[in-house]
Amino acid sequence: MDPATRHLVRDARPEETAAVAALLAEAYEAFRPRFPDYAWQAYVGEIADVQSRLADSQLLVAECAGRVAGTVALYPEATRSSLEHWPPGWASIRALAVRAEARGSGVGSALGAECVRRARELGATAIGLHTASFMTAATRIYLRLGFERRPADDIEAGEMFTGTALPAEFSWQAQAYWLDLTKE
Repeated sequence: MDPATRHLVRDARPEETAAVAALLAEAYEAFRPRFPDYAWQAYVGEIADVQSRLADSQLLVAECAGRVAGTVALYPEATRSSLEHWPPGWASIRALAVRAEARGSGVGSALGAECVRRARELGATAIGLHTASFMTAATRIYLRLGFERRPADDIEAGEMFTGTALPAEFSWQAQAYWLDLTKE
């Protein structure tokens, strides 16, 4: 069965933004050991700051059995994303997260597929995103959707979230991926 048919993917409702922010903070907590404390606060603070993205992105949720099971932000115009530097005419994906109990059920795939569908519908020529090599479940989703690595757009995580590189023992690349939407 197609994951998109098992989950209702829709725009988040205004009254759900606090719950979505909490879901993001909870889902990304697993990555806390990858950061020094000062950088963790900047990273999780930005990830969970749903309100700051609302004017420029579409906040999507996947609903399962009446409960929000996952979320993602789609920037129809990627140049509006403050952390990334994509070409004009591209869309971008930010902050994909799935509740622990819903992982492996297709929620992440359904959210990703809906972002690709919407970006195509909006006329974007490509869609970009950043993830980390240790975010293996997310990377598998993106690869299944047809995304390819774009190393020239990698960003060191500290530079992305704090403005300066992280100490060597914490440093990692936010790996860039893209999907050319001009091809079928």
